[in-house]
Amino acid sequence: MLTRQEAIDKFGPEEYVIFGLTLGISILIGAFFAIKSYCNKSIDTKTILLGGGDMGIFPMTLSLVASFMSAITLLGTPAEVYVDGTQYIVLILSYPLVLASTAEWYLPVFWRLKVTTSYEYLEWRFNKAVRFLGALAFTFQMVIYMSIVVFAPALALEQLTGFSSDQSIPIIFSVCVVYTSMGGMKAVMWTDTFQSFMMFASFIAIIVKGNYDAGGSYAVFDKNYNKSNRIELFNFDLDMRKRHTVFGLIIGGYFTWLTIYGVNQTQVQRYLSVSKIETAKKAIYWNILGIGSLLGLCAYAGMVMFGFYSEIGCDPLAAKVVDKKDQLFPFFVMEIVGDVPLIPGFFVAGVFSGALMSYGFVYPVKILPGPILGVFTLGMFIPQANSIGAIVGMLSSMFLTTWMCVGQTVGRYFKYFDTKHKEIYIDGCPKELNVTLPTLKVPDTSASYYLLPIYEVSYIWYGGIATLLCVVVGTIVSFFTTPQDISKLNPNLISPGLRSIFDWIMIPFIKKPWHKYIDSIGSKYIISDKELELMQNQILHTDDENEGDNMDMDMGHKINHAYISNDEKYNLRKTRQNIFNGGILKILIWESKVLMIDYIYWD
Repeated sequence: MLTRQEAIDKFGPEEYVIFGLTLGISILIGAFFAIKSYCNKSIDTKTILLGGGDMGIFPMTLSLVASFMSAITLLGTPAEVYVDGTQYIVLILSYPLVLASTAEWYLPVFWRLKVTTSYEYLEWRFNKAVRFLGALAFTFQMVIYMSIVVFAPALALEQLTGFSSDQSIPIIFSVCVVYTSMGGMKAVMWTDTFQSFMMFASFIAIIVKGNYDAGGSYAVFDKNYNKSNRIELFNFDLDMRKRHTVFGLIIGGYFTWLTIYGVNQTQVQRYLSVSKIETAKKAIYWNILGIGSLLGLCAYAGMVMFGFYSEIGCDPLAAKVVDKKDQLFPFFVMEIVGDVPLIPGFFVAGVFSGALMSYGFVYPVKILPGPILGVFTLGMFIPQANSIGAIVGMLSSMFLTTWMCVGQTVGRYFKYFDTKHKEIYIDGCPKELNVTLPTLKVPDTSASYYLLPIYEVSYIWYGGIATLLCVVVGTIVSFFTTPQDISKLNPNLISPGLRSIFDWIMIPFIKKPWHKYIDSIGSKYIISDKELELMQNQILHTDDENEGDNMDMDMGHKINHAYISNDEKYNLRKTRQNIFNGGILKILIWESKVLMIDYIYWD
């Protein structure tokens, strides 16, 4: 086994060159699209935010996969499997449910409204206060998250490669800002595509070499299954305190990843960068294969890593060659391919690339995404929900998840509970390393701390608990205040999934009243001044579907609107002049909308 200094010495000048070239290519991609937009005179909001609305399915698919590839995922998943076994891989089963829900229930709402940010929906559905609260939570979450997701791998790689985090962190953030600001969404998505190829290639090379050094696939599975009982897939324990179970990973994982793919701004912005909703849906469904393959690779890398170190008979953590789990995989990489030119450089570049295009599991991410998903779900699936219910539901959900998270942190600090890990090998460690097996500390019974069972709930359930609490509390509060009159509600704000929920039930006395209830949504809807104001922020798609103007395609039924009187049409035209203040293009767009209203809804 290498010492830490030997691992550092293997990261030579050529690896720094590869790392620099990778960052340079990212900047060149941004510069290319900036020059192209300038030459075509197409530098506008739609180009910067949505890539012109004409991105293809290939870059969008890989960009969505890249957003899954956080540095925490790339370093953490192999370490998770190495330490705790393969149960985590069952999370793959939640992906089809997550992506189908995203494509069929959440995406159509954003598409019809033609929003520029997902949080714009909250103002359409509720008011500015709800939008502000949601956007504030998202901003806080991402600021904290991006700091951690870059700093954590930078620190781990510094200790194992000697690449200073004081230098790498400013470089990474600077490169990200430069290529994003220069090329906009097109640069982001094509850079994601390039980085995805690089990461997959380096990961596969590392796994192939590690698999060979560990004695082949049969030896890897034998050591993980027969000698250490690490291959575990069917833990059906219903105890929510268990870190990973089948139910936790499928149900809890569903809500955890739906917060990312369903309503997160970074993903919604990608969905709206294509010209047709069918293209967006296809890209989302292709992600089942993409992120499933990536998680499978990461999990197998953890198995290979255990097979390698069990053959040596020395665990790097027990030998204190590394200090934390997230250092295990970088150390393993330097151990097996440190002498192979360029591969370590590609790996380091890929890890840092993952830090710039990703999402993951850190405390702010455990606390906030559930409430955010909850308020969107409340708006899209509970027509009677009002703004008071949305705010109270979201704040209640935030309070509960914060309480649970803080309680769990304090409980682990006092060692009232801890996670029991799989067995490790130390019989082959050099004696000079003074290796000892890790032991659980005796709880500090003198500490004035009362342990509640809720503090022991696994992190994987946080998203689901927070989402359901927000929806339940928001619904109750809405009904006890002034519930939304569903007949006057804009039907575009309701998910098509609300109608399909009971479509599989063939009992007429349940199905017919439900469909009648759905048909009543928006029956007396009249466009409001708030919506007129929000319409000026819409970015139109280039397809001929008019998804945003026709609910029949999504809700599956005809809506009888009593809409707009002649006097109200006059007020619409007057409002148009105040809103757009002489902008010729916007006036023409608005005129076409008003004429369409005149034609369809003339009394």
